[in-house]
Amino acid sequence: MTGPKDILETFIEKAKGTTDDEKQEVDLLCFNNFVSVPAGLLARSYGGEVEEKAGNVELIDGYKCRYDWEHANWGTKWGACDTVFERRGDDDAFYGFQSAWSPPIEWMKKVVAMPEFAMLQFELSYGEYGMGFTGTATSDDGELIDAYSEDAADIKEFFGAEDDEG
Repeated sequence: MTGPKDILETFIEKAKGTTDDEKQEVDLLCFNNFVSVPAGLLARSYGGEVEEKAGNVELIDGYKCRYDWEHANWGTKWGACDTVFERRGDDDAFYGFQSAWSPPIEWMKKVVAMPEFAMLQFELSYGEYGMGFTGTATSDDGELIDAYSEDAADIKEFFGAEDDEG
């Protein structure tokens, strides 16, 4: 991520949060700080199982549970995990993280469209070896351009995998 120092600083500060589990650990890239889960869903069980057993399946903002909302609005079922952060200069910062099963493309679309971050340039490189995909999403003037691939050669290159014949 690159851009003017003051805007980059604003993003970095906004990104800091705490995990939503009982540990309440520092979260370096809290998706919820940018694209917030509705409070009513935060009060429910993650997958909605408890509410279904109790017969309470009333939708909140169109969703029965946090899992469904996060997948639709972030593109992945959890926020960033195992996040590392590196400041690479006044106008450059790096976040490395894992997400569950898929990259947070929907979250990134919403973040790059936010007026306060319009001057930042984002690049998200992602891959899931077991599911067989890789890609790079970059921002351009408030839009996210995603180059998704299921090509075996692209996947091997992304993960640094050796050729099966070599």
